[in-house]
Amino acid sequence: MLVTGLMLTFENFFLQYFPKWILDVARAAHYYEAVLAVLAVLVWHIYFAIFDPDHYPLNFSIITGKARKKGA
Repeated sequence: MLVTGLMLTFENFFLQYFPKWILDVARAAHYYEAVLAVLAVLVWHIYFAIFDPDHYPLNFSIITGKARKKGA
C-alpha cells in the first residue's frame, strides 16, 4: 500500500524511471488493496459490535443508550 501510494503520489518522478504500464499496475493494485482493507475493517467491526460471543446476540446498549453493570 505504501509503495503503490508513493508511486501514485509522485507520478511524475516515477514516470522518469518506469513505463506507464507499471503505474497502471500500481493503480490497480492500490485500488484492490484499499477495497480489501475496507472489507476487513467492516468484517472486524461487525463481528466485534454484533457477533462477539460475549455480547451475542446483541448488546442492547446500542439501542437504548444505557449499559448495565457487570454481574447485575
